[in-house]
Amino acid sequence: MSSQPVEVTSLLWLKAGVTADQARNYFTRLLAPIVRRHGGEPLADGYPLFVEATVRGELKPDVIDGFRFPSQEAMEALFQDPAYQEIVPIRDATFDMTRQSVFRVSRAAPTA
Repeated sequence: MSSQPVEVTSLLWLKAGVTADQARNYFTRLLAPIVRRHGGEPLADGYPLFVEATVRGELKPDVIDGFRFPSQEAMEALFQDPAYQEIVPIRDATFDMTRQSVFRVSRAAPTA
């Protein structure tokens, strides 16, 4: 496991009938406090980010989010946290998880 900081970002699509305010509430009121307990923080101020338009390409997710964790272990501990498990049904009612994409990202150029 890595003791280096880990950054992840997700592309998310809202389920039909779900509003941007509901998505924001999920992130800011439900998820963020749990993420912070594990040393995580949002990658961007004013997160989550809502997609206004696709400038290039085919994808148009509704929401982009991202978090930085102090380590891989801290990120994995988040997913095992009972408080996180309690909000999974709300996440699944808010976002189309069959379309979600999650990426580990880096500010450094990839090495071969």
